[in-house]
Amino acid sequence: MAKSTGPNQTGNVPPRKGSAPPRKSTGSSRPPANRGRRRTRSQGRFYGLLVGLVVAIVAVVVIVLVTSGGGGSSVTKQVAINFKANGTKVYGGIGPEGVPLELGQQLASANAGLTGAPIDGIQCNNSEQLAYHHHIHLAIFINGQPRSVPLGIGMVPPALVSNTAKGPFAEGSNVCLYWIHVHATDGIVHIESPEVRTFLLTQIFGIWHQPLSATQIGPYTGHVTATVNGQPWTGDPAEIPLDERAQIVLNLNGPVVNPPPIVWNGTAL
Repeated sequence: MAKSTGPNQTGNVPPRKGSAPPRKSTGSSRPPANRGRRRTRSQGRFYGLLVGLVVAIVAVVVIVLVTSGGGGSSVTKQVAINFKANGTKVYGGIGPEGVPLELGQQLASANAGLTGAPIDGIQCNNSEQLAYHHHIHLAIFINGQPRSVPLGIGMVPPALVSNTAKGPFAEGSNVCLYWIHVHATDGIVHIESPEVRTFLLTQIFGIWHQPLSATQIGPYTGHVTATVNGQPWTGDPAEIPLDERAQIVLNLNGPVVNPPPIVWNGTAL
């Protein structure tokens, strides 16, 4: 009887020579679940890094804005920087008080004859009186040319002057300091009084030992025009009140100059 070449007794066909053994089935063709979890974790790390980078950029921008005076430094805001009139430079760069320096020849030197005696009801004290403290800006033009307000007005000489990176700054006096005084050559006048009251422009000139009227500014005579915060002042310029942050411009004769206003924000004044 011939031998059978069909299936063996178990029903399995024997593997052919040289063929690979059959693979074990996993029961599914989908990738393992942990592979998807690894991809999700990688995406999470990526988005976490992206959010962290955005937060860091925002923080840097906020720091720059805060340190530069809330959206821009005083340097970028001060349109008066390097302002010229009639071919002459009126203002230079930013001074020690955050305000452009006045570049014209001085109208008159700071008063060398102060003794500390009261002037026009303004007293001289050993220290600053800050119960009533504000500032005004004064710009003066003679025949269309700038005349600067010198530092040291209201300080019994010698004024104590420091040389800063942005220009000289008068700290005060070893003798006494008048309630109205000037720290830098930027036209800023400080009013620092122990009492609340109305001060007038004539009192600045009185402490400066210089005359002021409708026909005279310091040693110069002629027709005087004045503006306060850009508006014409029709009365006696000596009677202009020194209101907080008033911007006072005096012109003697012409051509009349109307300089750009000082920007107070960012100056700490």
